[in-house]
Amino acid sequence: MSSTPVVPRQTGWVMGRFGLGTIGRLLTLVLVAGGVAVLPATAVPAAEPCGESAQDASAARAMAKQCRRRVEVLTGRSETALVFANPSGTMTAEISLKAERVRAAGGQWVTADATLRRADDGTVRPVAAALPIVFSGGGTGPVARIGKGDKELVLDWTAALPAPVLDGPHATYPDVLPGVDLRLTADVEGFSEVLVVKTPAAAKHAALKRLTFKTRTKGLSLRTDAGTGAVSAVDGAGTVVFGGSTPTMWDSGVKAGTRRASTVNGGADPAEALPAKQRPMRTEITPGELAVVPDASLFTAADTVYPVYVDPTWPGGRNHWVMLWKQFGDTSYWDRTCVNCDTDESNSGVVRVGYQDFSGTTTARSVFEMDTSGLIGKQLKSATFSITQSWSGKSCGGTAGTAQLWQTSRISNGMTWNSAETGLQWLSKLSSNNQTRRFNGSGACAQGRVEWDAAGAVQAAINSGAPVTTVGLREAGESDPYAWRRYQLDPKLTVEYNSIPSAPDQFTVASTAQEPGLACVPGTVPVVRSTPVLRVRASDADDDSLLAVTFTRQKQWVSQTAATWVSVLPDVTVQNVPAGGTATLELPAPQTSGRYRVTAVVTDGNGAGATGPQSQLCEYIVDTDAPGTPAAVTSATYPEDGEFHGGRGVTGAFTVTPPTTNPGDVQKYVYALTPTTTPPVDGTRTLTANAVTHAVTIQATPSMGGLNTLRVWAVDAAGNLSAPGAPLQYQFKVDDPSMAAGQWHLDDPAGATTLTDSSGYERHGTIAGATTGAPGPMINGWTATGFSPGTPTFGATLPKPFSSTTSFSMATWAKLDGTGTAAIVGAGTRDRGLLNRSSFHLMYQGGSCGWAFRFTNTTGTLFQACAPVAAPANVWTHVAGVYDSGAQAITLYVDGIVRSTVAVTGTSDVAGDLNLGYTVGLFENVEKLSGQLSDLQVWDRKIFSDEVARLIGPPGGVPAAGWELDGDGTDIVGRSPLQQSAAVTYGPNRDGTPNAAAVYNGGSAYSVTSGPVLRTEQSYTVSAWVKLTNPGTSSRTVLSQGNTTGAAQPAFQLMFEVHCNGWTFGIHGSPAGGNRTDACAPAPPVLNTWTHLVAVHNASTHTMSLYIDGVLAVSQPAPATPFFANGPAVLGQATYGGVALDPFTGSIDEVALYPGALPAEAVVEL
Repeated sequence: MSSTPVVPRQTGWVMGRFGLGTIGRLLTLVLVAGGVAVLPATAVPAAEPCGESAQDASAARAMAKQCRRRVEVLTGRSETALVFANPSGTMTAEISLKAERVRAAGGQWVTADATLRRADDGTVRPVAAALPIVFSGGGTGPVARIGKGDKELVLDWTAALPAPVLDGPHATYPDVLPGVDLRLTADVEGFSEVLVVKTPAAAKHAALKRLTFKTRTKGLSLRTDAGTGAVSAVDGAGTVVFGGSTPTMWDSGVKAGTRRASTVNGGADPAEALPAKQRPMRTEITPGELAVVPDASLFTAADTVYPVYVDPTWPGGRNHWVMLWKQFGDTSYWDRTCVNCDTDESNSGVVRVGYQDFSGTTTARSVFEMDTSGLIGKQLKSATFSITQSWSGKSCGGTAGTAQLWQTSRISNGMTWNSAETGLQWLSKLSSNNQTRRFNGSGACAQGRVEWDAAGAVQAAINSGAPVTTVGLREAGESDPYAWRRYQLDPKLTVEYNSIPSAPDQFTVASTAQEPGLACVPGTVPVVRSTPVLRVRASDADDDSLLAVTFTRQKQWVSQTAATWVSVLPDVTVQNVPAGGTATLELPAPQTSGRYRVTAVVTDGNGAGATGPQSQLCEYIVDTDAPGTPAAVTSATYPEDGEFHGGRGVTGAFTVTPPTTNPGDVQKYVYALTPTTTPPVDGTRTLTANAVTHAVTIQATPSMGGLNTLRVWAVDAAGNLSAPGAPLQYQFKVDDPSMAAGQWHLDDPAGATTLTDSSGYERHGTIAGATTGAPGPMINGWTATGFSPGTPTFGATLPKPFSSTTSFSMATWAKLDGTGTAAIVGAGTRDRGLLNRSSFHLMYQGGSCGWAFRFTNTTGTLFQACAPVAAPANVWTHVAGVYDSGAQAITLYVDGIVRSTVAVTGTSDVAGDLNLGYTVGLFENVEKLSGQLSDLQVWDRKIFSDEVARLIGPPGGVPAAGWELDGDGTDIVGRSPLQQSAAVTYGPNRDGTPNAAAVYNGGSAYSVTSGPVLRTEQSYTVSAWVKLTNPGTSSRTVLSQGNTTGAAQPAFQLMFEVHCNGWTFGIHGSPAGGNRTDACAPAPPVLNTWTHLVAVHNASTHTMSLYIDGVLAVSQPAPATPFFANGPAVLGQATYGGVALDPFTGSIDEVALYPGALPAEAVVEL
């Protein structure tokens, strides 16, 4: 049968084991009107059913309060400690000397049990021990092994062992020598090995002259104490890990007189057995060997009673005890679990206290050291030391002597009576106990726990920060021969405590409740306005406790001779602050200018309440005087001369000079540029003044043409604003926005080696590995340039028409062959390879970033604006990147929509060209594009969202086809004219102009192109003005693009759908047939009324949207696999399998088809 596996013991318990929770709840603002501010009580979670335990301290405290009984905190449980929450709000820790429970392999706690069992591997192990202890199952190999953490001690016998006989914690190996048994005894924290010499003949065996054990260690070394013979296994720091007591030998005789001692006062109890003979043994250590040398005289004495026992022990617990025995003054009983190691001792107890004068005179004391490190910093309520008393020199009913509990100094391994005479201090008597209890008694005399008040010792340990509490038991006078007592080795400390709040921290002071506040720490003196707001974090390990925070304030009075602090301001207490929350003190009455200082303390509400230490001093200055208005503004880019300069999106530098009076008072400037007219309240548009000149240069980017006004205010250290209603105003005129500084349609003929710039600036590019003449985003439109990763010189280069230290923008159509990382356009030089490569780059990064605009400043810091949506392969997408040097921000647009704006710091400038299709690496080009690009434009200024939208829509975006239908089917683009059926007529348009709109009769009237117009597997937008006259009982199609393969059904229809009674945008997901996906407007159409319809298919996001009169009517998922319809575009009907269906009744005008998914901003321009 195998034993229950247990995990290695924990090496100690921390504060959390005493129920300390985490900190993290935030307190909201409190407005103080008087001396006490009360916060709203925090919401109480739903009550848990009453139980014996809860997972954490917070839950346990809530349950204890609700159920009016103590509740165990499971996270506080350890091998030697239990933690309970009390109904009063305090906590109780029960700390045992020895491990009482251990964790099994599955993580559950089980009762510590040293009973030995045979394991599956043939070894013998305790059922549940705190340390891994393994005994031999017989044969060769280690006789015993014990470990602790990464340390291990192994003992070997000199010959093969017989199979052991198991009895509880004992494993007896019979006749390991003739007439000699080896008995191993397991404890939950160690083990002992005893040789049982059964006869005088056996004692003559030569091996008993010097008992030898082979040893192996890991992370340990063996040492012996020359004075006591105590043998220990120590780590590299010299700390004892196992052992520490003197090996002893004793016989089986009973000292004369012990029976008399047990029957005084009329008692008739069993003998209080003391060994007749006990001897310490000398130990010798050599590499790989431990030898124990028995006292041969005990073997040969005529009065020796066999069997004789020979015993080295190996304890390894965290807590310790030592028995001091005057008769054996040089023998150490450090962490001994037995002395006689027999049944009588098991009954009467190994712990001895008191004096006796029969069969020799002796006195015993016992000292215990227990881990109380978790109580450091706590408020002690009470502490009790208890232990099970099992025997006494007095009989039941007799007059008992007094056992005293003392606070002592710390004990050490190897301590003996003699060494303790000078090495142990009995510091103060704590309490006394005179109870008489016996293992065979009854009633009040029955074996049971007895108690002493130990608060003095525990408090002393807390005060000194000692990790342990050390107490000793001794008899009052140590002269009454019947006042001795015996106890079981099960002492406990039971401690009730409360967590003392921590010193408040994270002190801040602000001018308003909306401001985050300035850190108030030694060495800094924040300056605020007349209504300071003080904030401080209140912490208490009892994380569900509601705390009170008291602020103590003083003001500095300055006389001609000195400055003194005066407490003229009353203390203010903020109540109901949750542990870990923020106490906020908002002073409503304006404070006069001057220097102030404040401290805070936290008090909890458990029991009598504990007040924690004082916070650090917070000093601040109240400044109520506003700075002067700035003196002037100048700008070379935008002079104030009444002429037009720069342009929309062109960043300009504006230098602000400080007020003429007290310029050093200015710390910052804030500004507003048309159309904004007010100072910021969110920290934007704020610049720090030069520390020497107190001036500042504002980089601002006009968003509007014409007359602009720059308004500037000065701000002092307190945040006071100069004349809020009368800022310095600087007026200048902004020119119209400039055209692109470079535009490459990338539609150069196949085989070209140059990319032509059509902007008029003649900035032609050079091709190195790219392929021109690839299909572009529009049928019959511009072609594209394709990129396929190849040589290190792969890609193309273009002259860079801007400086990346000032605002710039770029935009292009891009189609990826795959979804890997792919650079589109950027700038960098080879020597920047270690600084995030290019200084800026528009690219597809993939992963959690998707499309990206990257910006690297001159220190190598990378910023990137991301559109965290995967881009599907083979889909044309319009992407744009904008750098605004004035706002210090980069913005990424995808399909005309802002996807991300990210603040940047510093500047970035690289000499050289634009790189097309790759990133400059340290040794070669990297992040190479596999895909196509079309119509790349760059600007030496910021472009705005309305401009980006117009790059794909009107007026800047070029449609694939457009028909005004002013009496014929002419395509305004010139690519796809309409062929009109004879039944098409013309009537007035929405303005009433005659013959300016096509009229369809609901039958044979239609208009058709000669071939496809849109790449319907891509993103696209279609728009039309329509007037529906009489739908009847049929659906009516405005526009469709047909297909000649498969089921020959259209890719899309813009129509009135009779089944949903609304305008509808429908898409088929496969050329092979199947149902159409319809986005149907929820309201029916208004008949005989001109209506503007716009349908948008976004192949990147797989969405389809319908706008009616510029307002989004419906948006929903589109088919995941749209197809390219190779048939013509048709107005007035749709064709299914060669059959015309759903003919339109009414008028159609101004039809346009665009590649790409137009954003809402562009839709309103159609």
